[in-house]
Amino acid sequence: MDVVVGVFGYSRPLHLQKVLHALKEQLNGSPLPLHVFLDGSRSPADTDKVHRTRSVVREFAEVCPLELHLASENLGLYRSLTQGVSHLLEQHDAVIVLEDDILTSPFFLSYMLKGLALYRDQPKVASISGYSPEMDDALPETFFLRGADCWGWATWRERWALYRHDAATMALELHERDLISAFDPDHSCAYYRLLLDRAQGRSESWAICWYASCFLADCYTLHPGRSLVQSIGLDYSGENCAPAPLLASVLATNPVEVLPQAVKSQEFVLQAYRDHFSQRRPLNERISAIGRRCYAASRAVLKALVPFRLRRLLRGRMPLDGPYTSYREASKNASGYASTSIVAMVESAAQAVLRGECGYARDGTVFAQPPADLAICRLLADHLHPGDVIVDFGGGLGGTFINHADLFPPGCRRIVVEQPVFVKRGTDFSTENQLDIRFMGDLTEVPEVDIVLASGVLQYLEDYAPVIKSFNSLSPRIILLDRTALATRERWYVQRCAGYGGGDARIPLRPLNLARIQSLLPDYTLSEQWSNSFDAVTPRHRGLLFVRRSLTS
Repeated sequence: MDVVVGVFGYSRPLHLQKVLHALKEQLNGSPLPLHVFLDGSRSPADTDKVHRTRSVVREFAEVCPLELHLASENLGLYRSLTQGVSHLLEQHDAVIVLEDDILTSPFFLSYMLKGLALYRDQPKVASISGYSPEMDDALPETFFLRGADCWGWATWRERWALYRHDAATMALELHERDLISAFDPDHSCAYYRLLLDRAQGRSESWAICWYASCFLADCYTLHPGRSLVQSIGLDYSGENCAPAPLLASVLATNPVEVLPQAVKSQEFVLQAYRDHFSQRRPLNERISAIGRRCYAASRAVLKALVPFRLRRLLRGRMPLDGPYTSYREASKNASGYASTSIVAMVESAAQAVLRGECGYARDGTVFAQPPADLAICRLLADHLHPGDVIVDFGGGLGGTFINHADLFPPGCRRIVVEQPVFVKRGTDFSTENQLDIRFMGDLTEVPEVDIVLASGVLQYLEDYAPVIKSFNSLSPRIILLDRTALATRERWYVQRCAGYGGGDARIPLRPLNLARIQSLLPDYTLSEQWSNSFDAVTPRHRGLLFVRRSLTS
C-alpha cells in the first residue's frame, strides 16, 4: 500500500517547526514521502508570519526530504486541506494527515501504518485517528467511534470519497433521521451547532463535514486508548484556538498495539466520552473537539434549524402534505420559493464543480464525487455520438453538462430549456465560464435534436402532457426521463422542502402515471427503467429510457 504524509500549515512558524521535528525521527529510514502544504496570506498583517513559516519548512527540507506546496493566494483552511488531501490521494492509496499544531508521539506513524494495513479492506472503517483525550476512565488499547476525527488521522482513497461538502443537507438529514442526539451526544460537544454554522458559510471547518459524512454513512474511526498526538495550538495562536483543558492529551510513551476487533462502538466507551465532555465549560471549548479554529465563542447560538442554502431530497419518504384535488388547491397551500435564491444556490454549486472544489452537484448541493451507480452516465456513454444535439429540459444552469463534461463527444451541441430567470443567468454564466451551453426558454425554439433529457422536473409541472407531446414531436433518437415520481393514481400533493433556496419552500408535486406517459409518446418504446441510490422511494421515483420505434423495428 502506497502511503503519504501530508502536513498543513499557514502562519505559525514555531508550532510547525515543533511538529516537523517530532516527525523527523519517525521518517528517517522510512519510505514514506512527506508533503507540506502552506496557505497564502490572507492580509498584509499575516505576510510576515507566512514568510517565516515558509522559511521554517525550507530549512527543515535540508535535513528531511519533502515536497512543498505553496498556495499563491489564501485558500482558507477548508479549501487548503480538502483540496490537498484530494490531491495526495490521486497519487497514493492512503494519506496520514497532520495540521501545524499537532505534535506526535514517536510511535505515531507506526500505529497509523498498522491501522491502515489492518483495516484497509473494511469499508465500515472510515479512518484511523491518533487522538484520545486524557480521561479518568481507562480506555481499551484501541476502540471504534462512529464518524471521524481531525487531530492526527489517516484514511484511504476510497473512504475519502465519502467526504460531502453539503453541510446544510447533512444537518437536515440528521434532523429528519432523528440522529442529532447520537451525532452530538447529550449536546455535549455542539457538533450539530457547528455543522449548522458551516452550512451558513460562517465556519471554515472542513472537519465537521468529514465527521458528518462518515457518521451518516455509518462508518467508524479507530482510536488509541493512549493518545499518540497532542495539540499545541490551543493557545490563542490560531483562529479561535482558546485553551481547552478537556481536550488535553498526554503523549503515549509506549507503542499502541493494533489488533483486529469488531467495527462497532462499545457502550462503556461512549459513556466515558459523554461523561468527560458533558462537564460544564465554555462554549468554545465544547466545540473545539472538531472545529477548534472555526467557531467564535462570542457568536450567537444558532437555532436548532436554520434556513439552508442547499437541499436535496433524502432517500426514503418524501415529506408530502395532501392529497389535493387540483394544482390550484395545492398551490393555495404552497408557499413557493424565490427563483433568484434558487438560481444563486444552483450557480454556487456549479461553480464549485468548475473550480474543482467538489466532483458533483445536484439540486444545488455539492458532493465529493458522483454516485457510483448513475445510470444516466452509462446511457449517455452508450447513446451519444459526435455532433449530437442534446436538450436538457429543466436543466438549471447546465448541471448535467458540467458534472459529466467528459461524456460529451466533440461537436456536441448542448442546450438547456428553462424558466426565464435561468435562461438569463445561464446565458451569462455560460459565457463567463466558456461552457458552450445554449439556454432557451421554450421547446419550440429547439432545432433538430438527437437526445432529450428531463431529470426530476415533470412532476412539478402544472400540466406535463404538452411537454411530453413536444418531446415526441421533436423526434429525438432517445428520451431520458430521470428521477421521475410515479404513482398509479395522479393526485396533487405539496412537498415540504425545509430550507430550500434560503427559505422553507412548499411546492406542488404530482406523481405521474407511467401508462399515461407512454400514451403521450406513441412513437417511442420504453426500453429501460432504473432507480438511483438517492431517489425517494415514497413516492416511487424511476428513470425511464424511451427509444424511437423506428430504431427498434
